[in-house]
Amino acid sequence: MINKKTSTKLNRTVFCFILVTLFPAFTFAQTNQDSVKLKMETVQLEKYQAINRNFPLVYPINVQYTYYTPTKMTTKLLGKDYLNADIRNQQTISTSANVLLFRKKGFMILNSFEYQHGTMSFQNIDSALSKPQSSNIEQNIARAEASNVISNAINFIYMGKIFERNFITNLITTVDFSEHGFERAVGKLVVSVNVKQNKRTSISLGLIGNSDPTATVPVTPLIAATYWVNSKWLLDAYMPAYVYARRIYSNNSRLSFGFNMLNGAQAFVHPTISSGSTFDFQRGRMEIASTYQKVLFSGITLSAKAGYVINMSGKVFETYKSNPIVTLSQKPNVSLNIGLSYNFITKKRSK
Repeated sequence: MINKKTSTKLNRTVFCFILVTLFPAFTFAQTNQDSVKLKMETVQLEKYQAINRNFPLVYPINVQYTYYTPTKMTTKLLGKDYLNADIRNQQTISTSANVLLFRKKGFMILNSFEYQHGTMSFQNIDSALSKPQSSNIEQNIARAEASNVISNAINFIYMGKIFERNFITNLITTVDFSEHGFERAVGKLVVSVNVKQNKRTSISLGLIGNSDPTATVPVTPLIAATYWVNSKWLLDAYMPAYVYARRIYSNNSRLSFGFNMLNGAQAFVHPTISSGSTFDFQRGRMEIASTYQKVLFSGITLSAKAGYVINMSGKVFETYKSNPIVTLSQKPNVSLNIGLSYNFITKKRSK
């Protein structure tokens, strides 16, 4: 006859036996399940990363149209009140082409051409200057209502390794033209080193050197980072230029939310007074925007963007001078953009 104490020991023995027997099988099943799940996540991640590559930062051919809602501006001439006006019907059409001229090992030469035509109208002009001077201003404003800027940049790019880390050096020489002819030439040097790289994360640090005397600072730190939160969501940053959260869709489309900085020459001003001087209008803006991109067919990509534009600074410089003659303040407004781009690499992938 088995007493209660012996029965308890027997039950414990049987339980331990069952646990020891089944635990390896359970562990194997769990490990196998985790392995399958990891493989599926990896396959999904690679799929959406391939889709994201259909949307490069620079397209071989690109056409964009942008409309800006009305806004108000106030200006100062050498620190004194100059004029106030309403800006209406502001819109730009831009086309760009990027052509690879040379490539050998880690070195390449890329030519970037861009043409931008801008129009706007000024209303309710209120000048603080005398009547003859105001008449002169109105003539200059009439000239500023339409602008043409042609830029051609040659990129000398070298990619190599330093301390077993990938680095990129890009020397950019840019020449600007307008309907009046040659305007200016500036240079820029971008150097970056990749400090982290895996399937989900890429981080590069670097510096941007600018020879443009109108630049706020001659050297700017650079941070370029991408991080895949999961297979469909991507955090993409190239600071100080932009920061975006991107949602990738399986039907070759992408939705982006974030902000970007819109800086650079907006127009070249040629006064009616024959002074022999030319002036360039530089504007710094931050745009909080949402962008939808869709690959249509044969490498053609449609983009649509809506943004809230914060106009941080506007300055008119005599070309190659660092002290602004006119400073401009402008109220925020809304931008609406639509564009078409062609990427022959996407065309090859789609076959």
